[in-house]
Amino acid sequence: MQTILNINNVTKFSLTAFFKSEIEAGNITGEHSPAVIANYILSLQFGLAVMARNEATLRALRALRALKALIKLFTAQFNPTRIEQGIHK
Repeated sequence: MQTILNINNVTKFSLTAFFKSEIEAGNITGEHSPAVIANYILSLQFGLAVMARNEATLRALRALRALKALIKLFTAQFNPTRIEQGIHK
């Protein structure tokens, strides 16, 4: 159990650091903190894992509204000018 908790903590730390650097670089805008975005990604990851373990079909997994919300969240927050210019860190 401790190993799983350690993996989860490392993943959360890495995602938070990634989103922090993207916000600082201006690639992501909006009112969401890096920790909130990281927690959202982790909740999707864990939710999908539970569904898959419970033998959800691929079609059911693809149909999740959460995925649509995730795409909307990130497309609204990425700065299109920087992406078009190829400015990434």
